Amino acid sequence: MNCYEVCSSLAKVYFAAQECLDKDDFCSSMEDFNGFIIAVKHLKENFNNFIQLYEDYMLDLEAKEFDNWERIQSEIEKEMLRNVKYVEGRSDWDKNVSMNINPNLKYYYCPRMIRKSFFDYEWNREFCEKHSILVHQGDYPIKGLHFMIEALDILKKYYPDIKLYVSGNNFLGGKKYRETGYIRYIRKMVEKKDLEKHVVFTGYLSADKLANKLSKTHICVIPSCIENAPNALAEAMIVGTPIVASYVGGNSHMLNNGELGLLYCYYEPQLLADRISSVFDNDNFDVLDATIFVDETPFYATMG
Repeated sequence: MNCYEVCSSLAKVYFAAQECLDKDDFCSSMEDFNGFIIAVKHLKENFNNFIQLYEDYMLDLEAKEFDNWERIQSEIEKEMLRNVKYVEGRSDWDKNVSMNINPNLKYYYCPRMIRKSFFDYEWNREFCEKHSILVHQGDYPIKGLHFMIEALDILKKYYPDIKLYVSGNNFLGGKKYRETGYIRYIRKMVEKKDLEKHVVFTGYLSADKLANKLSKTHICVIPSCIENAPNALAEAMIVGTPIVASYVGGNSHMLNNGELGLLYCYYEPQLLADRISSVFDNDNFDVLDATIFVDETPFYATMG
């Protein structure tokens, strides 16, 4: 489906949502395209301009011009927040950012929905694949995969059997005609550092397969440059997988450094490598079972 077909389908959504939007303004799911409707309504633009804005967004997305893409999305999200009365979120970080853009907002806390599969598995140090790391995704720069690869290059000297599993697109074996500049950068980075045998792209995983992978992986890393309160972190905490996460956004709201995992400054791969090494070499991390998180932390709601 190309962007023009998507826009045609969105016309139905626009007109169906208009009556509801005229009554109440509630901002939700800003990262997704349904938020465009709210933004355009308050920009006083007609529907043709809405279509043009969406087409520009999709074309940028397809061309993978990340700077322009992120600029367009950030402006739309700001416009949404300036012109709604209510917003829901799930961290002190998103509350602070939202209220700074629009101090008149009424903020509602809304816990994340975590799929049931993640409650069906439990990490155990004895049965995990030693010196293995799982990163949930790395398709675009803000997810910080390039920093993880820098850290991996340091760690392979001390752990020759180290493995980095990345769920999502297969950067090394995928179709190159769909490559973005960032994917090419990651692929060349892996090749230059001779890390091919240490990096495995798993492809997209179902909830059950991802939960199973978390239970068998030595450590889960969240290397993002920006985050709110990621489901990836919550899922790892529920399974009980030891975690190293960047100190950005809402990560520190969910994870106390030294308790369920370790935090680090996102742009310091040397520090990331040190944190990972601490987990690899510390047998005490096997106390991080799911009951600690489930019993004490109201950050989630179960979705069957």
